[in-house]
Amino acid sequence: PLAQEANIPLTYTRYEDMWPELSSEMSTLTLSPNHVVLSAIKASSEGNDLIVRIYESAGFPCTARLQLSGAKRAWRTDVTEQRTELAIKCESEKLEVTLRPFEICTIRVNRES
Repeated sequence: PLAQEANIPLTYTRYEDMWPELSSEMSTLTLSPNHVVLSAIKASSEGNDLIVRIYESAGFPCTARLQLSGAKRAWRTDVTEQRTELAIKCESEKLEVTLRPFEICTIRVNRES
């Protein structure tokens, strides 16, 4: 039963379909291009940061673009969510991350000044 539950599609609402004039104001996170997949978003185990995990799913190198409400600074992390030396450029709540084919990337996002 647990495996079956994991395969049930996620239910979501596209605000731009319901209220196109408010979609940019209501969006918390946007991600592009389409072949970059958001696999997790959660609070960090230490501090008040967010942990965002994405992966490239098409087998092509690319630059992933994330816009995350309140994002001030960001870093790539290791598997224990510790920051690496690889800071990610973050301007106007927008981040850009270079991904290799099929790469999984975990990002620690600070939303405080």
